[in-house]
Amino acid sequence: MNPEEPTPQQICKRLRYRKAKRAARLRYLTECNELHEKIDVLARKLNKLRASTDCMLAWKDIAASLAASTEESLAQKQSLYFLVQQQNRLAQHLYNWVSSMEPSQSISNSVFAWRDVQLSADYELRAIGYQWIAQQMFHSTQIHTDESFFPVNQEDWVGAEYTIEGGRVFSQQFLHGTLIEAATAAWAFNQALPTIINGKRGSNIFHNKIPGVEICYNREEYPYAINNGFYTCFIHDDHVILHYRTIKDDAAYPLHGKGFKVDIQEWNVIRPISPTKCVVRSSTICQPYNTYESFEAFAREHHPELIPMVTLGEDIDTQLERLVADKSCRIMQEMHTRVEKMLLNVQAAPNLYPSPY
Repeated sequence: MNPEEPTPQQICKRLRYRKAKRAARLRYLTECNELHEKIDVLARKLNKLRASTDCMLAWKDIAASLAASTEESLAQKQSLYFLVQQQNRLAQHLYNWVSSMEPSQSISNSVFAWRDVQLSADYELRAIGYQWIAQQMFHSTQIHTDESFFPVNQEDWVGAEYTIEGGRVFSQQFLHGTLIEAATAAWAFNQALPTIINGKRGSNIFHNKIPGVEICYNREEYPYAINNGFYTCFIHDDHVILHYRTIKDDAAYPLHGKGFKVDIQEWNVIRPISPTKCVVRSSTICQPYNTYESFEAFAREHHPELIPMVTLGEDIDTQLERLVADKSCRIMQEMHTRVEKMLLNVQAAPNLYPSPY
Protein backbone atom coordinates (compact mmCIF):
# COMPACT_ATOMS: atom_id res chain seq x y z
CA MET A 1 0.00 0.00 0.00
CA ASN A 2 1.16 3.43 -0.86
CA PRO A 3 1.89 5.21 2.34
CA GLU A 4 0.27 8.45 0.94
CA GLU A 5 -3.13 6.84 0.31
CA PRO A 6 -5.67 7.31 3.13
CA THR A 7 -6.61 4.37 5.08
CA PRO A 8 -10.22 3.12 5.22
CA GLN A 9 -10.47 4.56 8.69
CA GLN A 10 -9.42 7.99 7.42
CA ILE A 11 -11.90 7.86 4.55
CA CYS A 12 -14.76 7.07 6.92
CA LYS A 13 -13.66 9.85 9.23
CA ARG A 14 -13.63 12.38 6.38
CA LEU A 15 -17.10 11.33 5.25
CA ARG A 16 -18.44 11.73 8.78
CA TYR A 17 -16.85 15.17 8.99
CA ARG A 18 -18.36 16.31 5.71
CA LYS A 19 -21.82 15.09 6.75
CA ALA A 20 -21.51 16.82 10.10
CA LYS A 21 -20.37 20.04 8.44
CA ARG A 22 -23.29 19.91 5.95
CA ALA A 23 -25.76 19.24 8.73
CA ALA A 24 -24.37 22.12 10.78
CA ARG A 25 -24.67 24.44 7.79
CA LEU A 26 -28.29 23.42 7.23
CA ARG A 27 -29.08 23.99 10.91
CA TYR A 28 -27.49 27.40 10.71
CA LEU A 29 -29.55 28.37 7.66
CA THR A 30 -32.73 27.08 9.25
CA GLU A 31 -32.09 28.99 12.47
CA CYS A 32 -31.34 32.15 10.50
CA ASN A 33 -34.62 31.87 8.60
CA GLU A 34 -36.53 31.30 11.82
CA LEU A 35 -34.83 34.29 13.41
CA HIS A 36 -35.72 36.51 10.43
CA GLU A 37 -39.34 35.41 10.64
CA LYS A 38 -39.44 36.15 14.37
CA ILE A 39 -37.83 39.53 13.74
CA ASP A 40 -40.55 40.36 11.17
CA VAL A 41 -43.31 39.29 13.56
CA LEU A 42 -41.84 41.30 16.42
CA ALA A 43 -41.31 44.31 14.15
CA ARG A 44 -44.98 44.27 13.15
CA LYS A 45 -46.03 44.02 16.78
CA LEU A 46 -43.74 46.89 17.64
CA ASN A 47 -45.21 49.06 14.88
CA LYS A 48 -48.72 48.32 16.10
CA LEU A 49 -47.79 49.17 19.65
CA ARG A 50 -46.12 52.39 18.57
CA ALA A 51 -49.14 53.38 16.44
CA SER A 52 -51.63 52.73 19.23
CA THR A 53 -49.42 54.51 21.71
CA ASP A 54 -49.28 57.62 19.48
CA CYS A 55 -53.15 57.81 19.35
CA MET A 56 -53.84 57.15 22.96
CA LEU A 57 -55.23 60.06 24.99
CA ALA A 58 -54.95 60.71 28.64
CA TRP A 59 -58.04 59.80 30.64
CA LYS A 60 -58.54 63.45 31.60
CA ASP A 61 -58.74 64.45 27.94
CA ILE A 62 -61.26 61.68 27.27
CA ALA A 63 -63.37 62.75 30.25
CA ALA A 64 -63.32 66.39 29.12
CA SER A 65 -64.39 65.38 25.62
CA LEU A 66 -67.26 63.27 26.94
CA ALA A 67 -68.36 66.11 29.22
CA ALA A 68 -68.43 68.54 26.29
CA SER A 69 -70.50 66.09 24.22
CA THR A 70 -72.90 65.65 27.11
CA GLU A 71 -73.36 69.41 27.49
CA GLU A 72 -73.95 69.76 23.75
CA SER A 73 -76.56 66.98 23.79
CA LEU A 74 -78.34 68.54 26.76
CA ALA A 75 -78.37 71.95 25.07
CA GLN A 76 -79.75 70.42 21.88
CA LYS A 77 -82.41 68.55 23.85
CA GLN A 78 -83.42 71.77 25.59
CA SER A 79 -83.56 73.61 22.27
CA LEU A 80 -85.75 70.89 20.75
CA TYR A 81 -88.02 71.00 23.79
CA PHE A 82 -88.59 74.74 23.42
CA LEU A 83 -89.12 74.29 19.66
CA VAL A 84 -91.77 71.62 20.25
CA GLN A 85 -93.47 73.85 22.82
CA GLN A 86 -93.41 76.73 20.37
CA GLN A 87 -94.86 74.60 17.57
CA ASN A 88 -97.59 73.30 19.87
CA ARG A 89 -98.47 76.84 20.85
CA LEU A 90 -98.49 77.93 17.22
CA ALA A 91 -100.62 74.95 16.19
CA GLN A 92 -103.19 75.79 18.86
CA HIS A 93 -103.26 79.42 17.74
CA LEU A 94 -103.72 78.27 14.14
CA TYR A 95 -106.59 76.01 15.14
CA ASN A 96 -108.27 78.86 17.02
CA TRP A 97 -107.61 81.22 14.10
CA VAL A 98 -109.20 78.92 11.52
CA SER A 99 -112.13 78.15 13.83
CA SER A 100 -112.80 81.85 14.33
CA MET A 101 -113.38 82.31 10.59
CA GLU A 102 -116.11 79.70 10.26
CA PRO A 103 -119.48 81.21 9.25
CA SER A 104 -121.60 82.02 12.30
CA GLN A 105 -124.76 81.17 10.34
CA SER A 106 -125.48 78.45 7.82
CA ILE A 107 -125.22 79.53 4.19
CA SER A 108 -126.87 78.10 1.10
CA ASN A 109 -123.95 78.79 -1.27
CA SER A 110 -120.43 77.63 -0.39
CA VAL A 111 -118.83 80.46 -2.41
CA PHE A 112 -119.73 82.81 0.46
CA ALA A 113 -118.06 80.61 3.08
CA TRP A 114 -114.90 82.58 3.80
CA ARG A 115 -115.98 86.13 4.59
CA ASP A 116 -114.62 86.91 8.05
CA VAL A 117 -110.86 86.72 7.55
CA GLN A 118 -108.67 87.74 10.47
CA LEU A 119 -104.98 88.43 11.01
CA SER A 120 -103.23 88.16 14.36
CA ALA A 121 -100.78 90.68 15.77
CA ASP A 122 -98.45 87.78 16.67
CA TYR A 123 -95.50 87.85 14.26
CA GLU A 124 -95.25 84.11 13.62
CA LEU A 125 -98.98 83.53 13.34
CA ARG A 126 -99.28 86.56 11.10
CA ALA A 127 -96.58 85.26 8.73
CA ILE A 128 -98.40 81.94 8.44
CA GLY A 129 -101.67 83.81 7.97
CA TYR A 130 -100.33 85.64 4.91
CA GLN A 131 -99.35 82.37 3.27
CA TRP A 132 -102.58 80.68 4.33
CA ILE A 133 -104.78 83.37 2.79
CA ALA A 134 -102.72 83.38 -0.42
CA GLN A 135 -103.01 79.61 -0.77
CA GLN A 136 -106.73 79.65 0.01
CA MET A 137 -107.31 82.15 -2.78
CA PHE A 138 -105.07 80.21 -5.15
CA HIS A 139 -106.66 76.81 -4.58
CA SER A 140 -110.19 78.20 -4.96
CA THR A 141 -109.42 79.81 -8.32
CA GLN A 142 -110.82 76.97 -10.43
CA ILE A 143 -114.10 76.96 -8.51
CA HIS A 144 -114.69 80.66 -9.17
CA THR A 145 -113.33 80.99 -12.72
CA ASP A 146 -114.55 77.81 -14.40
CA GLU A 147 -114.86 78.30 -18.16
CA SER A 148 -118.55 77.38 -18.04
CA PHE A 149 -119.25 80.72 -16.33
CA PHE A 150 -118.10 82.71 -19.39
CA PRO A 151 -119.43 83.03 -22.96
CA VAL A 152 -117.38 81.67 -25.85
CA ASN A 153 -117.83 84.31 -28.54
CA GLN A 154 -118.05 87.61 -26.58
CA GLU A 155 -114.82 89.52 -26.16
CA ASP A 156 -116.13 92.15 -23.74
CA TRP A 157 -118.74 90.69 -21.43
CA VAL A 158 -119.98 91.31 -17.90
CA GLY A 159 -122.60 89.44 -15.89
CA ALA A 160 -123.82 89.65 -12.30
CA GLU A 161 -126.23 87.95 -9.92
CA TYR A 162 -127.30 88.94 -6.41
CA THR A 163 -129.12 87.32 -3.52
CA ILE A 164 -129.58 88.29 0.09
CA GLU A 165 -126.31 86.47 0.91
CA GLY A 166 -124.25 88.50 -1.53
CA GLY A 167 -123.38 89.06 -5.16
CA ARG A 168 -121.20 87.49 -7.82
CA VAL A 169 -119.86 89.49 -10.75
CA PHE A 170 -118.24 87.82 -13.76
CA SER A 171 -116.34 89.54 -16.53
CA GLN A 172 -114.43 88.59 -19.66
CA GLN A 173 -112.12 91.03 -21.39
CA PHE A 174 -109.75 90.62 -24.33
CA LEU A 175 -106.58 92.71 -24.20
CA HIS A 176 -104.26 93.42 -27.13
CA GLY A 177 -100.87 92.70 -25.60
CA THR A 178 -98.51 89.96 -24.55
CA LEU A 179 -99.07 87.92 -21.40
CA ILE A 180 -96.36 89.89 -19.59
CA GLU A 181 -97.87 93.22 -20.64
CA ALA A 182 -101.40 92.20 -19.67
CA ALA A 183 -100.27 90.80 -16.30
CA THR A 184 -98.22 93.92 -15.54
CA ALA A 185 -101.14 96.19 -16.41
CA ALA A 186 -103.61 94.19 -14.31
CA TRP A 187 -101.20 93.94 -11.36
CA ALA A 188 -100.47 97.67 -11.42
CA PHE A 189 -104.12 98.62 -11.93
CA ASN A 190 -105.42 96.54 -9.02
CA GLN A 191 -103.07 98.10 -6.49
CA ALA A 192 -103.31 101.60 -7.94
CA LEU A 193 -107.12 101.65 -8.03
CA PRO A 194 -107.54 103.71 -4.82
CA THR A 195 -105.09 106.27 -6.21
CA ILE A 196 -106.73 106.26 -9.65
CA ILE A 197 -110.22 106.77 -8.25
CA ASN A 198 -109.53 108.99 -5.24
CA GLY A 199 -106.09 110.46 -5.83
CA LYS A 200 -104.92 109.07 -2.48
CA ARG A 201 -101.96 106.81 -2.00
CA GLY A 202 -102.01 103.98 0.47
CA SER A 203 -99.13 102.35 2.32
CA ASN A 204 -97.63 98.89 2.12
CA ILE A 205 -97.96 96.66 5.19
CA PHE A 206 -96.36 93.49 3.84
CA HIS A 207 -94.60 92.52 0.62
CA ASN A 208 -92.96 89.27 -0.37
CA LYS A 209 -91.81 88.18 -3.81
CA ILE A 210 -90.24 84.87 -4.77
CA PRO A 211 -89.97 83.32 -8.25
CA GLY A 212 -93.51 82.74 -9.45
CA VAL A 213 -95.35 84.21 -6.45
CA GLU A 214 -95.82 87.76 -5.15
CA ILE A 215 -97.88 88.93 -2.17
CA CYS A 216 -98.76 92.53 -1.31
CA TYR A 217 -100.82 93.69 1.64
CA ASN A 218 -101.72 97.38 1.54
CA ARG A 219 -103.49 99.94 3.66
CA GLU A 220 -105.82 101.85 1.31
CA GLU A 221 -107.66 105.10 1.90
CA TYR A 222 -110.96 106.13 0.33
CA PRO A 223 -113.03 109.24 0.99
CA TYR A 224 -115.64 107.14 2.76
CA ALA A 225 -113.62 104.23 4.18
CA ILE A 226 -110.27 102.66 4.99
CA ASN A 227 -109.45 99.21 3.67
CA ASN A 228 -106.80 96.53 4.13
CA GLY A 229 -106.30 95.02 0.67
CA PHE A 230 -104.56 91.68 0.16
CA TYR A 231 -103.12 91.04 -3.34
CA THR A 232 -101.48 87.91 -4.73
CA CYS A 233 -99.98 86.99 -8.09
CA PHE A 234 -99.09 83.47 -9.26
CA ILE A 235 -97.03 83.15 -12.45
CA HIS A 236 -97.36 80.03 -14.61
CA ASP A 237 -95.89 79.24 -18.01
CA ASP A 238 -99.20 79.57 -19.87
CA HIS A 239 -101.27 81.83 -17.60
CA VAL A 240 -101.17 84.29 -14.69
CA ILE A 241 -103.52 84.30 -11.69
CA LEU A 242 -104.23 87.50 -9.73
CA HIS A 243 -106.25 87.69 -6.52
CA TYR A 244 -107.60 90.42 -4.32
CA ARG A 245 -109.53 90.35 -1.10
CA THR A 246 -110.39 92.65 1.76
CA ILE A 247 -109.40 91.84 5.34
CA LYS A 248 -111.70 93.38 7.89
CA ASP A 249 -110.24 92.15 11.18
CA ASP A 250 -106.51 92.84 11.51
CA ALA A 251 -105.32 93.03 15.10
CA ALA A 252 -102.18 94.94 14.09
CA TYR A 253 -103.92 97.33 11.65
CA PRO A 254 -107.53 97.76 12.83
CA LEU A 255 -110.04 99.71 10.76
CA HIS A 256 -111.85 101.19 13.79
CA GLY A 257 -115.26 100.82 12.17
CA LYS A 258 -114.21 102.72 9.03
CA GLY A 259 -113.82 99.68 6.76
CA PHE A 260 -115.98 98.50 3.89
CA LYS A 261 -119.47 97.24 4.72
CA VAL A 262 -118.97 94.28 2.40
CA ASP A 263 -116.27 91.66 2.03
CA ILE A 264 -114.77 91.57 -1.47
CA GLN A 265 -112.92 88.62 -3.00
CA GLU A 266 -111.68 88.65 -6.58
CA TRP A 267 -110.08 86.05 -8.87
CA ASN A 268 -108.50 86.97 -12.23
CA VAL A 269 -107.02 84.50 -14.72
CA ILE A 270 -105.07 85.85 -17.70
CA ARG A 271 -104.35 83.51 -20.63
CA PRO A 272 -102.78 84.25 -24.01
CA ILE A 273 -104.85 83.29 -27.04
CA SER A 274 -102.13 84.50 -29.43
CA PRO A 275 -98.66 86.04 -29.04
CA THR A 276 -100.23 89.53 -28.93
CA LYS A 277 -103.68 88.95 -27.43
CA CYS A 278 -104.90 87.74 -24.03
CA VAL A 279 -108.21 86.99 -22.37
CA VAL A 280 -108.90 88.00 -18.76
CA ARG A 281 -111.63 86.09 -16.94
CA SER A 282 -112.63 87.48 -13.56
CA SER A 283 -114.97 86.51 -10.76
CA THR A 284 -115.79 88.81 -7.85
CA ILE A 285 -117.76 88.09 -4.68
CA CYS A 286 -119.36 90.93 -2.71
CA GLN A 287 -120.79 89.76 0.60
CA PRO A 288 -122.26 92.08 3.25
CA TYR A 289 -121.01 91.73 6.81
CA ASN A 290 -124.48 92.33 8.24
CA THR A 291 -127.45 90.05 7.73
CA TYR A 292 -130.80 91.29 6.42
CA GLU A 293 -134.38 90.10 6.52
CA SER A 294 -134.90 91.00 2.86
CA PHE A 295 -132.95 92.17 -0.15
CA GLU A 296 -134.83 95.45 0.10
CA ALA A 297 -133.30 96.02 3.54
CA PHE A 298 -129.86 95.31 2.08
CA ALA A 299 -130.45 97.71 -0.84
CA ARG A 300 -131.72 100.50 1.42
CA GLU A 301 -128.42 100.44 3.33
CA HIS A 302 -125.97 99.82 0.49
CA HIS A 303 -127.73 101.17 -2.63
CA PRO A 304 -130.35 103.69 -1.46
CA GLU A 305 -130.27 105.50 -4.83
CA LEU A 306 -131.89 102.44 -6.45
CA ILE A 307 -134.98 102.39 -4.24
CA PRO A 308 -136.85 105.08 -6.24
CA MET A 309 -136.40 102.98 -9.40
CA VAL A 310 -138.62 100.20 -8.07
CA THR A 311 -142.00 100.02 -9.81
CA LEU A 312 -145.30 98.46 -8.83
CA GLY A 313 -146.44 95.17 -10.26
CA GLU A 314 -143.28 93.12 -9.61
CA ASP A 315 -141.68 91.73 -6.48
CA ILE A 316 -139.54 94.43 -4.86
CA ASP A 317 -136.66 92.12 -3.97
CA THR A 318 -136.53 90.71 -7.50
CA GLN A 319 -136.39 94.21 -9.00
CA LEU A 320 -133.69 95.35 -6.60
CA GLU A 321 -131.59 92.24 -7.22
CA ARG A 322 -131.67 93.07 -10.92
CA LEU A 323 -130.96 96.77 -10.36
CA VAL A 324 -127.97 96.05 -8.09
CA ALA A 325 -126.65 93.52 -10.61
CA ASP A 326 -126.98 96.09 -13.43
CA LYS A 327 -125.13 98.66 -11.32
CA SER A 328 -122.30 96.19 -10.70
CA CYS A 329 -122.07 95.46 -14.43
CA ARG A 330 -121.76 99.17 -15.24
CA ILE A 331 -118.97 99.55 -12.68
CA MET A 332 -117.15 96.54 -14.11
CA GLN A 333 -117.45 97.95 -17.65
CA GLU A 334 -115.79 101.13 -16.39
CA MET A 335 -113.01 98.97 -14.92
CA HIS A 336 -112.50 97.38 -18.35
CA THR A 337 -111.95 100.81 -19.87
CA ARG A 338 -109.47 101.75 -17.14
CA VAL A 339 -107.53 98.49 -17.57
CA GLU A 340 -107.23 99.12 -21.32
CA LYS A 341 -105.79 102.57 -20.61
CA MET A 342 -103.37 101.09 -18.10
CA LEU A 343 -102.24 98.53 -20.68
CA LEU A 344 -101.49 101.31 -23.17
CA ASN A 345 -99.45 103.11 -20.50
CA VAL A 346 -97.51 99.93 -19.72
CA GLN A 347 -96.78 99.35 -23.40
CA ALA A 348 -95.62 102.94 -23.82
CA ALA A 349 -93.33 102.98 -20.75
CA PRO A 350 -92.89 99.44 -19.35
CA ASN A 351 -90.05 100.44 -17.03
CA LEU A 352 -92.35 102.71 -15.03
CA TYR A 353 -94.58 99.86 -13.84
CA PRO A 354 -93.68 97.02 -11.45
CA SER A 355 -93.90 93.70 -13.23
CA PRO A 356 -94.96 90.60 -11.29
CA TYR A 357 -92.43 88.62 -13.34
